[in-house]
This record gives sequence, structure tokens and C-alpha cells, in this order.
Amino acid sequence: MQPDETRYSLIERARNLDDSKAWDDLHNHYKNLLYYIIRQIGISQNDQDDVAQIVYQKLLYNLKNYDSSKGKFRHWLGSLVKNTALTQIRKKSTKKESPNHRVSEDIEVENLHLPTEDEIESLVDKEWKTYILKIALERIKKSYTGHAVSVFEMDLDGMESSEIAEKLNIKINTVYSLRRRIKQSMIFEIQEVVREIDM
Repeated sequence: MQPDETRYSLIERARNLDDSKAWDDLHNHYKNLLYYIIRQIGISQNDQDDVAQIVYQKLLYNLKNYDSSKGKFRHWLGSLVKNTALTQIRKKSTKKESPNHRVSEDIEVENLHLPTEDEIESLVDKEWKTYILKIALERIKKSYTGHAVSVFEMDLDGMESSEIAEKLNIKINTVYSLRRRIKQSMIFEIQEVVREIDM
């Protein structure tokens, strides 16, 4: 996505079914979130791709109904994923009871969890924050060289400054300085990522 795109322009572009680039961008931004929700519901790994494919088909059809004034896109998508997964589970259960049922038609459910709308929003927000941080960190890694990123990652892992200095064979003041610079850059990058893609 280009830096000058506004938050909702990607969705607006994706509503145009001929804009394959917009669909690719939408897919890239939301794929991890989609699979995360599917796993949280309890769909087995064998069936996750099938359920995801059906969600994308429904998204293609229903994107025109998304209204940003009623909430964030990611929450709307979370509800779509949940409802689609549950519909597929019910369909497979109905087929199982029919005389022509084949075992391979079952959707496997490992530990079915039916989250409420509030739980879905909470799950979505948690995973989305992780995604935002990941993108910001990837951008930071392209901007810094030497020990800067290592210091930041070790700090995130909870290592003490003295331990970081010893491990990287640098002065503790250097650790403080690098950590401060990277944190400032991370704050800026997170704000930029949120501005660009937080929908």
C-alpha cells in the first residue's frame, strides 16, 4: 500500500471487483487475522484453508455492505469469519446425518469455542496490535544497522541493560542510547502504520 493512501481507500478500491491489486493488499493485511480467528473458534488445521476460502468468497460478496460508521473493518471481518465458520460446521453436521454422507465431508472441530461479539472484538484487537507491531519492527530493521535492532529485540525479551551490553560487547551507555532511539522510531512507525492501515 502506498503511504498516501487513507485508511478506507483500500476498502473502497477493493469494492471494485476489477481491482486485483486492492484485493491482494486486503488479503495480505488480513490473512493472519482471519486464520487466527478460525483457529480460536476451534476449526482443525485440515479445514482452515477451506473455511478461509469460503470467508473470502463471502467477503467478495458482502464488502459492499460494510459501513465504516458502524465500526472498524477488522471487527466486521471478525464477525464474518465467526459466522461463516459456524455456518460451515452446521452444514457439515447436517450432511453427516444424511444417508449419502461421506466422512471426508466433515469439518473437524478440535475444541469448539463460540466467542461472543465482545470476545471476537477483543481477539481481533489483540491480534491486530501484534500485526501492527510486526510491520513497524520490519520497517525499523530496514532503517537501522549494527546493534540497534538487537538491543531493541533483547529489551523486548526483558533482558537487563547490563546483560545486553555484555552479550553484544558494547558499553551500557550505548545500550541506553540505542534503545531510546529505536523506541522513538518505533512510536513513529506504529503511528504511521496505524494511519495507513488501521481499519
